[in-house]
Amino acid sequence: MQSKTLEIINISALSFLFIILACIFTACEDDYTDIKTLENTGRVVINEIKIDDEQSKLEIETYLSTCLSGCSVDIEATCKAVVNDNEIRITASGSYRETLHGDCNDEKARMVPDCETVPLEHNLYSITYGNNEGAFETGIDAGTLHLGKLDNCVSE
Repeated sequence: MQSKTLEIINISALSFLFIILACIFTACEDDYTDIKTLENTGRVVINEIKIDDEQSKLEIETYLSTCLSGCSVDIEATCKAVVNDNEIRITASGSYRETLHGDCNDEKARMVPDCETVPLEHNLYSITYGNNEGAFETGIDAGTLHLGKLDNCVSE
């Protein structure tokens, strides 16, 4: 009889442990918002880097439109520039979550993934980022090209 009583207590203790662990892990998930994503929003800033007299590459910074709070976590962002003949298509994306009950600060920031093109022959290139289009001529010290719009992102 004592054996059956011990067995029931062990099963009950094990079940209780599983319930407690499930509650802990579920509560942890409730401490964050769902993952938020951004794609091809905001502004790109493009600068030419001369390689030699015949080639340049473009350095690209993408400023994704959302201003992150001091509660933003799990931040990931990427940028990609694809060259096809005289056309350059820039894409950028980012994701993040907000902590609901964690330590936050008053700082605000923006996701700024950067990328660059492969070496380009000096020429005129059409550039697309999201719904924004522009042109950039390499090899003539063209300066900087800005495509898209961006609101201020300042700490309050």
